[in-house]
Amino acid sequence: MLVAGEKQTATVISYNGIASYGGLALGATLGVFLDQHIGMYAIAFLTLALGALGYFLASRKPNVIAPPSAATAEGQINFITVLIKVAPYGICLMLAGLGFGTISNFITLYYDHFHWEHAALCLSVFSVLFIIGRMFFSNAINDYGGVKVAMACLACETIGLLILALFQQPYFALAGLRSLALAFH
Repeated sequence: MLVAGEKQTATVISYNGIASYGGLALGATLGVFLDQHIGMYAIAFLTLALGALGYFLASRKPNVIAPPSAATAEGQINFITVLIKVAPYGICLMLAGLGFGTISNFITLYYDHFHWEHAALCLSVFSVLFIIGRMFFSNAINDYGGVKVAMACLACETIGLLILALFQQPYFALAGLRSLALAFH
């Protein structure tokens, strides 16, 4: 965020989500493919190779030093003061992320419970939809404000979780995941 500037914080966070879920979208399907056609050692090798590549690329980036802020000019801000200011927002984000985190971590078990096929594909679809939502709505917070965006996201999350709970067919699960993915743009 230091390189992009403070006003681009929402966009940087959006791109971080795109990168994370891009990896999830590719990794779920690629992992199943490698396991079925080559074996588990291929997944281990690819994981190590990509980790080493990431380390190499990151180590070549120049260090970015933050400019002195008003807080350091006036003295250090007390940890408790900062905690009190950010805690309500962090708690709201944590609570909003419960459903989303549960789905992204347990959707494959949900598929297994109902003996449905293609759980990895479902996870990839969820991730791709998440990326699309992030791409189209990356400036929503700047345009509409955090509270309005949060309320819209919570409504989408609720709809998605209700679809998953009430309709127990795989095509409805994909529809529910679509709503959940849009909730976290």
